Amino acid sequence: MLENVCSARCFCFWDRSTLYKIGWIVFLLVAGFLLHLPSEIGMSLAIPPDSNEYAIGLANLFEHGKFGFTLNGDWYPSRYAPWFSLFCLAPAYFLFGGDVLSLHWAVLAYALSFLVVSYYFGRAIGLGHWSYACAAIPMFIPDFVFYSRMVMTEIPYTAIFAVSALAFVRFCCDERPSLAVCLGCGVLVAWSGAVRATALPMLSLFVLSAMLKPSGLLRRSFSVIALTLPASVYGSANLVYNRCVFGSFFRSGYNYWLPVPCDYPDIMFNVVNARLNISMYLQEPLTVVMLILAVAVAVAAVMTMAGLSGGSRKNRTFLLLTVYVLFQGLVLALLYVGYYWCDVRFFLPVALCLLPLALKAVVVFFGAGNRTILNFTLTMMVLSLVGCFRYVVPQYSKMTRSFPFRIVEAAISRAVLPNGAVVIQDGAPMLMDWFGPKDKNLEIIPVCRYMDHVNAMVAPVSVSEESPRPSSWQQVIIPELIASGRCRLPIAETLSENPDMVGQLLASGRRVFLHVGRTFREQKGMEDWELKLLSAYELVQFGAWQNPARKPNRLRHLYDRFVFPSFDMDGLPEIRSIYYEVRPRSAATP
Repeated sequence: MLENVCSARCFCFWDRSTLYKIGWIVFLLVAGFLLHLPSEIGMSLAIPPDSNEYAIGLANLFEHGKFGFTLNGDWYPSRYAPWFSLFCLAPAYFLFGGDVLSLHWAVLAYALSFLVVSYYFGRAIGLGHWSYACAAIPMFIPDFVFYSRMVMTEIPYTAIFAVSALAFVRFCCDERPSLAVCLGCGVLVAWSGAVRATALPMLSLFVLSAMLKPSGLLRRSFSVIALTLPASVYGSANLVYNRCVFGSFFRSGYNYWLPVPCDYPDIMFNVVNARLNISMYLQEPLTVVMLILAVAVAVAAVMTMAGLSGGSRKNRTFLLLTVYVLFQGLVLALLYVGYYWCDVRFFLPVALCLLPLALKAVVVFFGAGNRTILNFTLTMMVLSLVGCFRYVVPQYSKMTRSFPFRIVEAAISRAVLPNGAVVIQDGAPMLMDWFGPKDKNLEIIPVCRYMDHVNAMVAPVSVSEESPRPSSWQQVIIPELIASGRCRLPIAETLSENPDMVGQLLASGRRVFLHVGRTFREQKGMEDWELKLLSAYELVQFGAWQNPARKPNRLRHLYDRFVFPSFDMDGLPEIRSIYYEVRPRSAATP
């Protein structure tokens, strides 16, 4: 009898519920191992200007009451609205004491939550133990891992969008949803819309479902009001923010910082852009795989509605999720195919949410009769997806090699240079202005215009009716509009545009320092303005700081090889920051 009791206890210990818990523990450990490996300081801000403005703008909002940043002491509003930073990054800001370099922990939390939601996607559509694969596959997509530690909107939006998809299923299956449920669904869509405006059209599916409910007209009307109220509040707040900051309800930070093309809708969206974008997207593995998965899921949905694989009633959740995700894909395609800017990351949320539905499509295609064949097919599909994404190098990978050191360079510049100096900066002016002490009154002059926040003009009012008209979206600076005062440059001149400014500054008694980093001297060689500078003045080394090449441990090496599979991250050279004081030759020290 004692043996029977022991056997029963052993059986209870290894029952399905216990294995389920152990599996989740293992899953979370693996997710934490892959997504919590250390990264260099400042890596989370490595995509300018987006991540810089999200992070520094949030810090300025809490410290000074304004969402934006300064350049040479002049205040500029951000091109982005503050909602993403407030609703997604603020908890990490307070948790880490206002450190803008720690905001990526909030993004990482959204990434882990998406893995959990992916698992429940699989459970909801009847994938059983293959639901664990739904949670595991994203961890093998380099773009997902890459953006999980970047202060960007892609991963938070993906997580909120996935939750709203499950909420849509619940809403459609409930014949008489309460006003609280309607309001909650509206909050989810408004929240995702505050992160990425492309989510707001998803509200139309909720409204359509509410109108088709068998309840009375009055109840349907209240349901629609509850659904649309949060989005209306968000939209009104956004309009008021635009009016207070940019002087017009319908003028945003994009119009302010990018009047070309944002003040010219026919330049921002046109057929020429569509032709170029389609050709570029068809060369990217992520968008090609997404397109294949979307077609497969759509075909499986049609087969299900035709009565295969249990019919539409049994697979209602799969059909509703398919409608929701594919509708978002259609919205993104209509918006971004003709958009002036082409970027694969726009479609990353849809690609990630399609993965569980694609596994369900395999079940529909092969049926659930022969489990051996079905499991073999699913296994091969998972391995194929992992193998395909294994050699996808995420965009901006090269940028991340040197960007963290720009933060170090900015802090060094602000710390060691004398008060009131002029710094000819080979780096990022926004970072130079933010990191380090603020009491030295340094003036930053960029080396050239090929830098963020220097390479465009700002327009306080619309220039769409002004002349001359830009020929394409690349013509972001129009000298005539600057001369007329309609637009202005955040930094009037760069050294490459006016090398003679050095002599003028020296004649006025200012001390001038030249920062030589790795950006342009290594990429372009000696330019004409550099030759002129070297021939006219003496460069006396003021100081040199060397950041040794990173020597990663084994875990760091594995991470680099996983996230950047075809890019040599071990070849990072020494980063040297050299500062020369520029002096006339007659007064130079021998």
